[in-house]
Parts: sequence; structure tokens; C-alpha cells
Amino acid sequence: MIRRSDQPFLARAVRVGGKMALERCLDPTPSNGVALTGDDTLAEGDYVIAALEAAGARVVQRLADGNSMLARIYAIAVTHRMDPLFPARVRDEVRSLLTEPGIREPSLVDLTPIPFCTIDGPATRDLDQALHVVATEDGFRLSYALADASWFVTPGSALFAEAMDRASSFYLPGLVVSMLPRELSEGVCSLNPGDERRALVMVLELDGEGRVMDRRWVRARIRSRAKLAFAEVPGLLAGDGGARLGPGLIESLRAFRELGRVLVARRERAGVVRYRRDEVDLTISSGGRGLIPLRSIDDPVERWNEEVSVLCDF
Repeated sequence: MIRRSDQPFLARAVRVGGKMALERCLDPTPSNGVALTGDDTLAEGDYVIAALEAAGARVVQRLADGNSMLARIYAIAVTHRMDPLFPARVRDEVRSLLTEPGIREPSLVDLTPIPFCTIDGPATRDLDQALHVVATEDGFRLSYALADASWFVTPGSALFAEAMDRASSFYLPGLVVSMLPRELSEGVCSLNPGDERRALVMVLELDGEGRVMDRRWVRARIRSRAKLAFAEVPGLLAGDGGARLGPGLIESLRAFRELGRVLVARRERAGVVRYRRDEVDLTISSGGRGLIPLRSIDDPVERWNEEVSVLCDF
């Protein structure tokens, strides 16, 4: 049985009758504020996680000062009904899944000997794809692993209903409102290095021109060897610290580079229009009062990764 004080909610500090109170941000029934028990250091506009008690509400975690940029980000999330917290019924299911994540299911094919790796942005935590490439006599063998989220989020479950309601994860400066609880998306679902994980693996046999000659799916157990960022792959291929990854992974990265180049060249020969894409990200300044734009330009490693993803229809 979950006690009232165990059900946290997002709240904003407000002043009511000269005293600080907590306003439930996403409560469908508007209120004039819940009396605050303890923590008299809150200022108007502060965002917190709170829980109800018999005498009012107590602060569980302080999130953002009212005069900070992060508080404005939380206000945007609230306006668009983005809740960073999950209901109790979802948390109950997550606790059960953490106890039994299905790694030892007998039907899973054991692919843990294959040195998979993930290649993403440096700050990515929800690692949902990993790859391994072998240069064969006739071309390439690509093993492309997708995190097996469907095993954890099944129709009829509270998790499934919540995921359908949220539809996606939302990435704001300083705040991620995820579609799945982080214990799943960044934990037992994520293809984190060194951990055994469930995955759907597409195995493609390709010729030297990057044409798919054979394709098969397997539900497997894998273990990624490394979490790599796009920008560090060229250095590893050039010999900068690659020895720590082991020969199997370096050979896979070399084959991935060659496959990527083959796929890019094939697409260019086909006359597919491509524009030079850059992205602008926003991060909160060190003082917490403003936003700093960060511009990144698509590099070759991202292009290879993109081509492999398209090849797998992902």
C-alpha cells in the first residue's frame, strides 16, 4: 500500500496569506496552494518535488530557484503538460521489472561474445542502438542491436498506457521529460557498456556495394563493450587510445568506417539530394540565468551511422 506521502508531485512555491505554500503544477483540479510543512527557505517561484502529509506538503527535492533559467524551463514543461514524474502504478511496475529484467530467458540467443559498441552524442544516456561490423570475403556482416523496450512495455500495462500518453521523450535545456522512467530508458533497457541486455538484433549480409543479400532478426542477449561519442571515433581509428578497446572492437570500427563510406558513395551515385545539416542546441549558462547556443555540424561518423540506421529501416 502506497502512503500519501510516498506519492511525489511537481510543485511551485507560491505565497498565500503571507506564508509560503506549494501549488501542484499539473493537478487537474486547481487549488490555492497546499500548506508547506518545514523548509522555510523556499522563495516564490521555486520548483520542487513534494509529497503530501497529514498537515500539508513537504519538500522531497528542490529542483530550481524561482529566478533561474531552469525555473523558466520547468514553467514551459508545465504549460505543455510535460510531467517529469510518473504515477505510482507505473513506479510499481518498474520496481518489478528491475527485479526480473528477463536477461536469462532461455529463448534469447547468446550474442555476448560479439564486441558491440554504441556511438552517440557525448551526453546521451538512453543508449538504444549498438552495432558490430565484420569485413567478409564478399562484403560486410552488420549486426545492429536495438534495445528491447517492447519486452518491458507491454500492451495492457500501466507503463504502456503512460508511454502512449507521453508519445515521446522531450529534451529541454537542463531538463529531460522522458517517455519511460529513467530506471528503464537509462537503466535496464539501455545498452550500457559492460552490462548484459536484451536486444532485437538485425543481422545483415551485404555485398561490396552495400546491397543487402540476406537479413534476419534474432532476439538476443548482448553486452556492449564501449559507449563511444561520434567525435572520438576518428581518433580511435587513428590509434589514439584504441588499444584499451581491444582488437575486436577496433576491427569492427574499421569495418564500420568502410561500410559507411560504401553506403555514402552508393547514395551519392543514386543522386539522392543531401544538404549540409547543422544543429543548434541550448544549454543553461554556468550562472543559471541564461542560455548558451551550441552549434554542431554533421561529421562523417554521424553520416556513416545515419546510413547504417537507414539501411536497417530504423
